[in-house]
Amino acid sequence: MKICHLIGYSLVALVFFFLGLLVSPGSIPRRKIVKKLSYTKAAAQRMYDKWDKASLVFLDGGQSLAEFESQHDTFILYFWATWCPHCRNIQDKMNLIDEDLNSYLPLVSLSFDTKKEDFDLYSKEYPYTFPVLVERKSYGENSFCLREGNFNIPSIPSAWVIKSGKIQKIFIGEKGTDKLLKWLEKYKN
Repeated sequence: MKICHLIGYSLVALVFFFLGLLVSPGSIPRRKIVKKLSYTKAAAQRMYDKWDKASLVFLDGGQSLAEFESQHDTFILYFWATWCPHCRNIQDKMNLIDEDLNSYLPLVSLSFDTKKEDFDLYSKEYPYTFPVLVERKSYGENSFCLREGNFNIPSIPSAWVIKSGKIQKIFIGEKGTDKLLKWLEKYKN
């Protein structure tokens, strides 16, 4: 009987210990949970407003996001990476969205890759149709954007619908892609 009580008390203590980890202000689990829950349009808009859109250029040509945004009132900004298994799962859907809608709702993307060689290898095996943004550094060289700092997108894959510089919709994850497809059907009509 005493061993059962000891085990019971130990389990209760463990539960409260882990709950304490979740709710204590500086804990890593709490920060991660808060970060995920704070992925709102307002938080995304604050991030987007901080970006230097003139330094974000297309990998294939050099036009900046600022120039692109001045030419396109509404567009989809897609966040992904070649190392992300969920991004790989929806690659075909994103290509279809780009091919189907490009004439009136263009899709551009920001890849969180780090090595150009890995990105190029992936691109040969799994071709993508949408343009990719990279960051032009102050010394003139282009590099992929890192998820830290200004580009701290909490979940990939995700997509933002941007109209007149304002984020209208956020779609998160693989299920978010299905919601994006449904929303696009309504948008087209």
